[in-house]
Amino acid sequence: MKFPVFLVGLSVIIFSSCRKNIQAGVNIQADGFVIDSVKNKKLSNVTVYLISGHEFGFQAVDYYGVVDSTVTDANGSFSIKYTADGKSYDYALSLNNMDPNLPSRFSEFIPDRFHLLYEFDFKTRLNNVVINARELNYMKIHLSVFSNPYDTLLLFVNPSYAAAAQEYDIRGNTIDTTVLARSLPEGQNFISYEIITSRLRDSVLFRTETDTITANLSDTFFVQKNISSAYDIPLAVLPH
Repeated sequence: MKFPVFLVGLSVIIFSSCRKNIQAGVNIQADGFVIDSVKNKKLSNVTVYLISGHEFGFQAVDYYGVVDSTVTDANGSFSIKYTADGKSYDYALSLNNMDPNLPSRFSEFIPDRFHLLYEFDFKTRLNNVVINARELNYMKIHLSVFSNPYDTLLLFVNPSYAAAAQEYDIRGNTIDTTVLARSLPEGQNFISYEIITSRLRDSVLFRTETDTITANLSDTFFVQKNISSAYDIPLAVLPH
């Protein structure tokens, strides 16, 4: 039997309005571990955040706030216990602090982009939570630019998505340098070579070229990039 869409929406509103904040003084507890499912390895020294909010997952969250955090031990395990303050009626675990004003920068790992939140789903305790993440390996990039009239070049290394972007400012009329960055093994990594100088910006242009690299599981993946002239890097229009 199919219900009209407006009745379904009304039921959600009624259900949500019936929710009450978890009473102050109630223990909110969780334990589990963080694992890299590709390497089949539990990850140590990873920060796990406890976040308070409303209606995780289904609707837009009314409020995000980190209320506590912990770090995984040598075996990748964590345990966290928090006393509710009576201001929220659901909680979640995340490897991201979820604060848009303080974007997370991950130097050794990135969280699972398809599962950023592990909701309590209105419960007060979660046992044996498996949080997925990816451990980053090293990428050694040897860059040679034989002629660079702009005397500057920005190198961006982005393992999979922007939360782990790394930026390097390289200068010189000629460039012969090696950069050690973090890379996602068995996944796509984007290496961008950009030139944004005042004389280009004045014409709303910049130069940019991006290579897509799939790194293997070796501890350090090597990349060699040769550019004859900075003029060989294609022109593009600056985004507004």
